[in-house]
Amino acid sequence: MSKESKKDGEKRPFAFVCFDKEGDSNHGREAADRAVIDLHDKELEGHKLYVQQAIPADQRQAQVLRDQIRFKNSKKKCNLFVKNFPASYTKEKLLQLFSECGEIESIKVIDGTAEDGRTQGVRAFVCYKMPDAAAQARARFHNQQLENKNLYVTNYELPEVRKRLQMESKDKADFYTQKKNNTQPLEASLINRPDTFHMIH
Repeated sequence: MSKESKKDGEKRPFAFVCFDKEGDSNHGREAADRAVIDLHDKELEGHKLYVQQAIPADQRQAQVLRDQIRFKNSKKKCNLFVKNFPASYTKEKLLQLFSECGEIESIKVIDGTAEDGRTQGVRAFVCYKMPDAAAQARARFHNQQLENKNLYVTNYELPEVRKRLQMESKDKADFYTQKKNNTQPLEASLINRPDTFHMIH
């Protein structure tokens, strides 16, 4: 049975293939296993095949999410988060600037608002093909002045990781502020925060 799905506006055909048992209960399973080994990632008329065992939709979604996170983590050292650049710097101008450090795989420029409604400036995500080029760009361009603005360049973190790091940083700042002031006992909510026990000890 074959179908089509749409992703990013592009039609992508897919199919379900069921192998016959042919009198042997293991035949179909073994044939499916061989198909995955022999055909997955093979080129067919300029397209790379994706061949895997069929699984329920909810398990498939969970697997796709794991694959996406694994891929993003593998590209972590190649990805840079850039902000505080002049409004005159378009995607093409950023590409020209950051290409000085190595070959770039992609650049994405975003101008929007945060989830809490705060206005955010223009930001960019610069992905190099090699981690060494990204490291060089970070060292070279972070805090570099462009039209009286100091460029901010750092390695990109997954949103869930970034939120955790921000929370840990806030926990430490709150703890040391209360410890410095020492005007009242620590609040129970602060004591129960994840990093407080480690900081006390």
